[in-house]
Amino acid sequence: MTRTKMFNVLIADDHELIRQAMQKLLMHLQPRLVSHLVADWDELLQALSQTKMDLAIVDLHMPGSDMQKFVTLARDYPDLPVVVVSAESNPDVVQALFAEGNIKGFVPKTDQASVLFSALQLVLSGGKYIPSLMLSNNKVAAPFVNPQTSEGWGLSGRLQEILVLLSQGLSNKMIARQLGISDLTVKTHISMLFRHMGVKNRAEAIALYLRQTLGQ
Repeated sequence: MTRTKMFNVLIADDHELIRQAMQKLLMHLQPRLVSHLVADWDELLQALSQTKMDLAIVDLHMPGSDMQKFVTLARDYPDLPVVVVSAESNPDVVQALFAEGNIKGFVPKTDQASVLFSALQLVLSGGKYIPSLMLSNNKVAAPFVNPQTSEGWGLSGRLQEILVLLSQGLSNKMIARQLGISDLTVKTHISMLFRHMGVKNRAEAIALYLRQTLGQ
């Protein structure tokens, strides 16, 4: 009889109630999920040294944490998807976490639990979850969209946002939730995006975006 592999998730937060709430939320994320709860950075490193984690959810400002620690974590555990949760709302800090710490997602603690769950599902499918605070402050354009390419396609700021979210594998509903607009509006924007880029579907749009942006 084949034994199903355990799915290990590290939950790092100095507040016990938050750790317990996250643990309860994750019960339906993966079969045979095992939660490892830690309260500071030293405990985080100890847990990582003892168990191969499949996912880490880390509070940005728990004891012992700083930006350099996330950079080191990305270097020492390059295959570990890290999702940061925090009450921090500075888009520059969040941008630095993506650019320097190579995190796969950032979820403000002010968001609903369903947002965190959707973000984790996206990350586990290979995508990145970028919070709306980065989009609303135009912080997503600098690290993820090549300005010369977007200007060549004649993309507005909104269409650039749509393109970035498409490239991360988000569905229309998830894009609508991220941007605070209706599903119908997202569908209209996507049709406009395809016309600007000269493509027929999202697969072609994503392939062209990645080729033009990452290849330059």
